[in-house]
Amino acid sequence: MTTQVQRTELVTLDKFVPNVAGRDGPQWELHLLTPWTKYPQQMWVTENMFPEPTVGQQYLVTFSRGRLKPPGPDGQAKDPSLDWNYRWFIAAWDVKEEERIVYIPPPDTNHTPSAGANGATPRPDPTRVSIERQVALKAAVELAIAQQIMPESIGAWTEYMAQCIAGVTFAADIPAPDADERGGINGIN
Repeated sequence: MTTQVQRTELVTLDKFVPNVAGRDGPQWELHLLTPWTKYPQQMWVTENMFPEPTVGQQYLVTFSRGRLKPPGPDGQAKDPSLDWNYRWFIAAWDVKEEERIVYIPPPDTNHTPSAGANGATPRPDPTRVSIERQVALKAAVELAIAQQIMPESIGAWTEYMAQCIAGVTFAADIPAPDADERGGINGIN
């Protein structure tokens, strides 16, 4: 199965440190040479998670992508389109070739309204979409509490405002709603 958060790569073990004290017990510290950066990637795994590796040997390893790394000392946010700006974790060690997960990086990951390099619309960021929908729901609930809309119309207003926030629909593109569409209360529009 191909996902955007897992990949299987051939890596070289550059350094191995056994018996490192970890939060959940003894760990191994591994320094791996990976294809997404020229610098060794330092990782920790639970001791004896797999047979003790040999420095200098190559292994086929499946990685899971974690969160974006925090901004650097200059305060500049990390670029989400670059693999080395993410935290990577070992999901499986020394996997067989038939278990390999091919990683296909997304064509555009900056989530701007501009088109991607291949002319396609960029993928929506699920976290951003979730936050936008929460903001739209909060606004619709506040309108209902202020008796500007009927409580039954909160869902429709949430959808409309989420589309406005996302830039899919613009308030200037639609006619002003009448009392029924707006869900006025007590004849107040």
